[in-house]
Amino acid sequence: MKVTNQINSARAARAAFLAEIQPALRKQYHKGLPQNRQCCDIRTAWCDWIDTAAKSGRIPEHLANTAIL
Repeated sequence: MKVTNQINSARAARAAFLAEIQPALRKQYHKGLPQNRQCCDIRTAWCDWIDTAAKSGRIPEHLANTAIL
């Protein structure tokens, strides 16, 4: 199944992720921090979101393998 609104950049993936997560979790995200300095809840949610988006065809596999938070 071809997804028509496929995400093709890491920036767009981050924006979609932040738009879709719960507000309480979104408050824990700090834009200026690198991925490894984010709290573990945010990092886990990001990995789950990327994995689900790749499996559903929403993002290409190469983006799923290289996108960072």
